[in-house]
Order: sequence, then C-alpha cells, then structure tokens
Amino acid sequence: MTLARSDVAIIGGGVIGCSVAYYLAKAGASVTVIERTAVGSGASSVNSGVISMATKKPGRALDLAMASQRLYRSLGAELG
Repeated sequence: MTLARSDVAIIGGGVIGCSVAYYLAKAGASVTVIERTAVGSGASSVNSGVISMATKKPGRALDLAMASQRLYRSLGAELG
C-alpha cells in the first residue's frame, strides 16, 4: 500500500470541507478530503440549496448571503 502525501487534510466532506478543499487546491495545495461515508452525505445533502435573501437582516448575514449568491452564479461554469 502506498500512502500519498498532502499539504492539507480536510476532515469532513460537506459543503464547508469541500469548499475549503476546492479553494486550497485552486491555490496550488495538495489536498485530501477525509469523510466517514460519502462526500456530501451528511447535513449538506439534506438542505434545500437555496440562498435566501428575504430571511436576512442588514449586516454580516446579508453580506455573506449576497457574496454567496454571486459566487454561486459562476460556480457551474468554473467547475465545468
């Protein structure tokens, strides 16, 4: 058995872990995602995937939701 080496190991293959892994890899790091079952099989697989602006009050939550919405528009094209 040959063990691969990574610059970074991400524990948890949900939306946050995969996002962190994606941006680290995009920056040139060698990344390994470690997940107990299947990637995205936990809480990330049961959410609606909606970025709701109507539920946010002005401030950080709304700012983050708006930034997420901008990133989401181009994600499909970026990932192919």
